[in-house]
Amino acid sequence: ANMISIWIFFTIILFIVQLKKKNYKFLLKYSVYFSTGIFLVLIPTLIYLIKNNILHDMLYQAFYVNFTYAGGDGVGIVNLGIWLLKLLKDMNVILIVLIANIILKINKRLMIYNLFLAFATYMAFLSKRDYYHYLIVIIPILIPYTSTVFNYVFTKVKLNIINIALITISTFVLYLSGVEHFTKSLIGRHNTDIAFAKTGEYIKNNTNSEEKIYVHRLSGTIYLQSERLAATKYFFIPAINEDIYYDDFKNEIEKNKPEYIVLSNYFINNEKCDEFIKEYVDKNYTEEHQEDHLVVYKKIK
Repeated sequence: ANMISIWIFFTIILFIVQLKKKNYKFLLKYSVYFSTGIFLVLIPTLIYLIKNNILHDMLYQAFYVNFTYAGGDGVGIVNLGIWLLKLLKDMNVILIVLIANIILKINKRLMIYNLFLAFATYMAFLSKRDYYHYLIVIIPILIPYTSTVFNYVFTKVKLNIINIALITISTFVLYLSGVEHFTKSLIGRHNTDIAFAKTGEYIKNNTNSEEKIYVHRLSGTIYLQSERLAATKYFFIPAINEDIYYDDFKNEIEKNKPEYIVLSNYFINNEKCDEFIKEYVDKNYTEEHQEDHLVVYKKIK
């Protein structure tokens, strides 16, 4: 829900430009292709969901949970704003945008594009959560700014040994300052991904395709790696008020009885769902396998 701003913007711009050109045939053709692309994906997906009696579950997760999540308090607007400004400053995004604006000089089109960047950033962080991956949506939007700066440097600045050295050093400093914390994060993520892959492989080798699993407060990676479906619609605990869904979550687990449950001490807190799943596992499951911080529990027959 918070990643669609770039599509909204460029679709609107495309239609406005073509309407001004009175290129109605193109608009009709574009609309047909656009709709065809949507339905080519949507129809088989709906057939699969209806056939497996999980359409309601998909709608619940995709719409109800997402919109409830987006409307939550998160870390708060002020805290998010401070975090985001610091992050963009550390990554030199603000500097690059300012330099590009100076080079291009303010005009109507540039102002619209600047507003689009602000709108896309707002939409990306609509849920008011300080998650780095939300920045992915604005990366394509930053390309024109970066291109403008580099184009100016290589066309307007006289290239000699000193200038080339200065450009190289400056680029390196900008790059290093922006990616240092990402590098550390990626190293840690790599180790986690290995544990996920091995856990998924273990479950795949010890279950049949009909058996379903539950992974508590972790990503969907283990479901994919194991090629096993989630036992309930709560394949991932929603980041919304647990009082909204706790009873339903509890009933879903007790009714569907996953063949395997995967827990991690890193993500077990004192929330109601955590307390329930710990108690449920203690009574009905036995520890069978462990990869790093991931513990696999098998249902007691």
